[in-house]
Amino acid sequence: MKLFKIYFGHPTFPVVMCFQICIFLFVSCPIFGQVLSNRHLTKEHFDQWNSVENRLISSKGDWFCYSTIYDKGADTLHVQSTRTNQKFSIPNGSQWNFGSDSIFAALQANNELAVLKLDSFKKTILPAVKSFIFCDAGKLLITHSIDQTLVIRKANGIVAATITNVNEYVYDGTSNRLVYIRQENLTKTVNYFTLHNLENYNLYSTTESLGSLILSEYGGGFFVMESGLNFTDTILLYFNNTNVEPIRFDPKNYPDFPLFHGVVRDLSFRISKDGKRVFFGIKKSKDTTFNNKDAVEVWDTDQAVLYPKAKKDDLEFQAQLICWFPAENRFIKVTDVLHSNVQLNGSKSVAVVYNPSAYAPVFNREGEVDYYLYNIVDNTRKLLLQQQPSERGLISFSPDGNYICYFKDGNWWLYDIAQAIHKNITAKFDTTWFSNDMKYSSRPKVFGINGWSSDHKSLYLRDEYDVFEFNIEQQQLRRLTKGKEKNVVYSIDSSCFLKRLYNNYNGWESVIVNIKQPIIFKSQDQNSKVQFYSLLQKNGSLAMLSSPKLKADVLVMSESGVCVFSEQSYTVAPRLVCIRNQKRKILYESNKQQSPYNWGKVIQINYSTEDGKNLSGLLYYPSNYDSTKKYPLIVSIYSEMTRYLHDYMSPSNYNDTGFNIKNFVLKDYFVLAPDIVYDEGFPGISGYNCVEAATKSVIATGLIDSKRIGLTGHSFGGYETNFIVTKSSLFACAVAGAGVADLISWGFTVNSVRNIAELWRSENQQWRMGGPFFENKENYALNSPLFFAEKVTTPLLTWTGRLENNLPFDQNILFFNALRRAGKKNVMLIYPNEGHTIIQKENQIDLTRRIEEWFDYYLQSK
Repeated sequence: MKLFKIYFGHPTFPVVMCFQICIFLFVSCPIFGQVLSNRHLTKEHFDQWNSVENRLISSKGDWFCYSTIYDKGADTLHVQSTRTNQKFSIPNGSQWNFGSDSIFAALQANNELAVLKLDSFKKTILPAVKSFIFCDAGKLLITHSIDQTLVIRKANGIVAATITNVNEYVYDGTSNRLVYIRQENLTKTVNYFTLHNLENYNLYSTTESLGSLILSEYGGGFFVMESGLNFTDTILLYFNNTNVEPIRFDPKNYPDFPLFHGVVRDLSFRISKDGKRVFFGIKKSKDTTFNNKDAVEVWDTDQAVLYPKAKKDDLEFQAQLICWFPAENRFIKVTDVLHSNVQLNGSKSVAVVYNPSAYAPVFNREGEVDYYLYNIVDNTRKLLLQQQPSERGLISFSPDGNYICYFKDGNWWLYDIAQAIHKNITAKFDTTWFSNDMKYSSRPKVFGINGWSSDHKSLYLRDEYDVFEFNIEQQQLRRLTKGKEKNVVYSIDSSCFLKRLYNNYNGWESVIVNIKQPIIFKSQDQNSKVQFYSLLQKNGSLAMLSSPKLKADVLVMSESGVCVFSEQSYTVAPRLVCIRNQKRKILYESNKQQSPYNWGKVIQINYSTEDGKNLSGLLYYPSNYDSTKKYPLIVSIYSEMTRYLHDYMSPSNYNDTGFNIKNFVLKDYFVLAPDIVYDEGFPGISGYNCVEAATKSVIATGLIDSKRIGLTGHSFGGYETNFIVTKSSLFACAVAGAGVADLISWGFTVNSVRNIAELWRSENQQWRMGGPFFENKENYALNSPLFFAEKVTTPLLTWTGRLENNLPFDQNILFFNALRRAGKKNVMLIYPNEGHTIIQKENQIDLTRRIEEWFDYYLQSK
């Protein structure tokens, strides 16, 4: 028994995978222009394969940069011309940026900075650099050295100035100056250096500690925190562009400042565009003198919030947001213990505050809340929305601060802050803005806000297929795409965003769509499964940018409208394509070494369940397929898999879930990845019905040896695998990673990250039970693998990580002990320093090898 000697004779390692197996599903089409030979690819050559990531494009679109990433060896950053294909390569390149269309820089190994003169094709290496920035439209390069020296260089490389002992610095683009904190012996100073005339100015000196240098928004100055011994008695220094001396917020100068509180940086510093309102955090100090770590925990069902979450949040000592009015020498508290969560509008004149536990106890991930509109200018508060869902994405402020858009009662509403008027803006339009379809892991699935226009006149909304524009001035809603008729899902691509999402305290900052450039949509055809880009033309029609046969992804767009994106298919390795003036050019093709090898194919199959559901799946053929043979089959499961039809996959010895479809088709396996649909209350049984039907449909083709079929899944797929082997006799062996075994005990456990019970996941999320255990005990038991452990006839390999914090690793131990008591075959791997997926390279190799050996032993008698 060679296999078991390998397993039991080897040290135990933890294992984890998060169904990224689905990432490996792809399309059936020949390699363009490639003549296949009979060469067979073996694992000794896997390390030649790389992935490619599109990074950045210059403002005029003449240059772009991308990374090639390898399992072994140095990842490399490349900077390439979109016109001539001239290229620089920077091993281990990081922190890359263009200064202009003629200069680029990136850090590389050994703290070296590679500076590229793109117009003259020259490279300069600067040693001992830990960070850098370009200033003044790329005319100046600022480097911060390991020895804390700040060096200002002109475009020709000449050093214009050197400043020693710099602890922190920022570039103030509005004033074209460097602001920095410097320390000389015991004296710390705040300074700025003007870049137009290369002059230095000292603004402030102290022997106290200075830090947390932050540039204010809108070019309104900057902030520095000054702290005493052991960072106590912190004051905030605000340097605006008007006063020479800083404006000080010193808590001791405010009689109404809360006792035992201090200024902290736990919350982001923000400032209104007019400079009148400054936002930052304060927090109550804890007296740790009598901190008893061994104190008894008191859990009480009468408590609205579960004990571990209440302890972690600890609202009494949580940072609270205040608004400081420097010109008026006063402040107000925006949040407090009762209303601890906040989001600011675009102009920072009003805020929405709320109590996240207002309707606790709740057993969803987020509870309903009462939103209060807090007018920061006049310090008044009123109820805005009552008992409103609080999931992110259901409320958004317009960037100009005039409106609040929110989702309620199945429609989108717009609230005019000045007029205090609520208006339903979608009720008259014949579409549905949400779905309760079981295919979505969280329900109701609200399709969301796609952004606000940069001229502040429009709002973009999505339904299941299309993008709509609501004109705020005209109060009109129009559909921009025709996805519903074509079964295509459209959304505005992130390359069109002037501002990406970033944290707005307890929400997200609004996304701004740049309407000075044509809008680009990222779309997926639900029939062909092709993902593509299209451009909205002035006449309202859409022009296709990418191929209708390949998957396009990760588009970057220059200010001049030049686009670069990646495209791929199952047989076409990722390549980078440029679109300039509607002309297409391939800039880079990865993995050309694939050409001589047999690669195989993938086809989309159709099948039906016994209760009449018509579904699809992906069937991957062995790379050396011979129609005269019957082959072993591995069924890889999660939920919807056909959307990955056009994905390329590289063979690899390093897999974070241990399973790689390409590895197995190269070893003469078929791999089936079926779609699974769910009936509420029956997640396990639904998976069993779909997988059984899909597998039998493939058996019926005559391609497969029905006695040599395996099953594998991870995370939710691991749960499905655990369940299916208690019902099915089709599988000769199975592998389940980080799977749940008992829906009852798991649902009542507390997640170690969120500090809430897992009930929201079992009742409402991916497990789709539809209600609490007490209302349907029978279904919870019927869909729990643990209750049928004695029925298992399939040898099962399970794995997890001891640091697992997504699904508790002891669910694997629970199932192991049940199978052991029932006399069933189960080998369990626990990797001690891993979590939900395997991160460490040596453990990835180990898990990949063990899973391959498990399937080889049972399905190929190796």
